[in-house]
Amino acid sequence: MGLFGEQSKEDKQEKQLQNFMDKYQLKDLDEKYLVILKRITNDLYHNQTIAFIKYRG
Repeated sequence: MGLFGEQSKEDKQEKQLQNFMDKYQLKDLDEKYLVILKRITNDLYHNQTIAFIKYRG
């Protein structure tokens, strides 16, 4: 947890991953696939953020 009760970047990404897994019922995946899924989710999150910044800027 960051300063003043703010969530850290990693906490936000972990929550996003958990929401994604809950939404698509992916709780019973093997650990190997969870690592891959986490990488994909992080990449998509960063791409979306970059696209939003470019659009606003």
